[in-house]
Amino acid sequence: MARTSIKTVAAAVALALTGAAQASVPTPIDLQLDCISNSSCSSFESGLDVSVSTLTNQISFSFSTTLSSGVITGIYFSDSNLLNFGSLSLVQSAGVSFGANGNPGALPGEKSISDFSTSFSLNALPSPVKNGIASGESLTASFAFNSGVSGNDVLSALSSGSLRVGMHVQSLPGGSSASFASVAAPVPEPETYAMLLAGLGLIGTLAARRKQA
Repeated sequence: MARTSIKTVAAAVALALTGAAQASVPTPIDLQLDCISNSSCSSFESGLDVSVSTLTNQISFSFSTTLSSGVITGIYFSDSNLLNFGSLSLVQSAGVSFGANGNPGALPGEKSISDFSTSFSLNALPSPVKNGIASGESLTASFAFNSGVSGNDVLSALSSGSLRVGMHVQSLPGGSSASFASVAAPVPEPETYAMLLAGLGLIGTLAARRKQA
């Protein structure tokens, strides 16, 4: 169920070196998704992808799927007042058409988990299966941060679970549907990576000296 992400490590290293509040380049993270509908839908988790990139004053969520049978028809955010949803900017591939705060307005099944409450949603326009995100298609939603919020705040919220992303997928095998939600995926503190990088640098220096000797 869990997926280790090299991009998560890259993001933490970038924060350790630059500080997210001052970052001028994206720091990508792949979120881990868990099915919240039933135990049988966990096999679809690896076919869904949410990639997150932060800049100095905005965040972008890119959604795609590799499922041969399954269409993402709803995207949901559970937010603790970090993102300015009114600043929404959408980039959609051909065949994808979503609008803000459509129907259903809340992630189906969110009441089955205690820490997800929809703050904002993006829904495929009618007919949702036709306008949703199928294999080979994508949608990227970008938002500005609310006043006083930094990229570091947002990444920390994603890691702790106070900012979560959900999606509803239709046209799964047998005509079923299921909901998925991101889970807290703690990222080691930037200081941890700074120490690691310093240690690697020392090892490299010692190796170079040995070669010279």
